[in-house]
Amino acid sequence: MIMNDETFRVSDIFESISGEIGGFPQGTWLTVLRLQGCSLHCSYCDTSESRTPTGGRKMTLSAVTEDILQRGNKYLLITGGEPLEQPLITALIDQLQDYEVEVQVETNGNHLLPVLGKVHWVVDQKCPSSGMDQWMIPVSAMAPTFRAIKSLGGTVCLKFVVSDETDVNYALDLIEDYIAYDFFGPFAISPVDAQGTKIEAIVKQIKERLPGLLNYIVFSVQLHKLCDMR
Repeated sequence: MIMNDETFRVSDIFESISGEIGGFPQGTWLTVLRLQGCSLHCSYCDTSESRTPTGGRKMTLSAVTEDILQRGNKYLLITGGEPLEQPLITALIDQLQDYEVEVQVETNGNHLLPVLGKVHWVVDQKCPSSGMDQWMIPVSAMAPTFRAIKSLGGTVCLKFVVSDETDVNYALDLIEDYIAYDFFGPFAISPVDAQGTKIEAIVKQIKERLPGLLNYIVFSVQLHKLCDMR
């Protein structure tokens, strides 16, 4: 039984726009719950302050829920850190859905997703330049979970942050593998550090290899960074 006085490690709670691709359109006004603690150490991490599991502050489940609800926003983005390293994450999602809050969770590809109805997931599949690609869950395990989530009305977007041609080829290999397992995306390719000028070269690389994959891919830049927002 989950008690409301059990605690999360919270890095911050604030309001912003949805900066990346996912179940919410980019630019959606929402509440951001940034949880504390992540076991991965990506080379390009832009939220290193939320990495250590002992940082941030403790907040009870009821306090987190109250903070989110009092802001009055319909949409909530849960990010980190790594949300799935917090034991109470599913309890929080269930509780907020009772109040008709629409939830999107950003996760790092190192954890199987809980199969919950009507939750949006953005799974950040780490490419070689991150230094963390060896810690990703295999396609054979992830794809059935993705399909199960979609069957319950949820969405899953698989995102690749790319910095070079090696990363792009790695992403294309995995996209082919997921399609072979009957998961058809959407797949998002996002240039590191919101460098949208790289997209044209990425498209050229895809066309030279497997142009048909462009039908399954969307390109994303971090809109909140371009707007100088958190």
